[in-house]
Amino acid sequence: YVTATRPTSPQIVLEPDAALTEEVRRKAPLAPHSGIKVRPVDGRAGIAAMREDLADVVILDAFAGARVPGELVTTQFLADVSRVLHPDGIMVANVTDSAPLSWTRRVVAGMRQTFSHVLLEAESATLKGRRYGNIILAAGNAPFPLADVIRRCAGAAFPFRVVRGAALSRMLTGVEAFTDADAASSPGPPQGGTYFS
Repeated sequence: YVTATRPTSPQIVLEPDAALTEEVRRKAPLAPHSGIKVRPVDGRAGIAAMREDLADVVILDAFAGARVPGELVTTQFLADVSRVLHPDGIMVANVTDSAPLSWTRRVVAGMRQTFSHVLLEAESATLKGRRYGNIILAAGNAPFPLADVIRRCAGAAFPFRVVRGAALSRMLTGVEAFTDADAASSPGPPQGGTYFS
């Protein structure tokens, strides 16, 4: 999508599973000069190796099985992401959780310690605890175009609610961010439950 809409934008993909990368390249090869570089390294080490002020956007969409690795949501990792981003850059994370969103709230608490602006977006059924599902988190030091974000989330095929400001603060009451000392992977989908990605 980025290559199609912004053809001059370079992209770096951090994928530790080299065999998976080779399989994807065989079945769906990248176009020549796509600008996409795939590095055979995990997200934590890959971000640590990047120089400061490198990226407009960092997207965290990493799963080991059905779980987001804990080392990718600690305050130490988030500080490293902030270092790599331009001052007006943003981090977007796709995570999964279910009510009462205890794990996600700890991730958001870490984002709030690191960035000036944080949004949480999820389907109402996930927010209300009716099912396990995807949650999108966005964080940055520049204000978001809120009206546009809210409109796009509401108009999606599966509409998302946007939680921000005071409502997000209420969700975080008494919540502590993950650190490297107590990192935990996200909860997996419930046994026999319904999961929509």
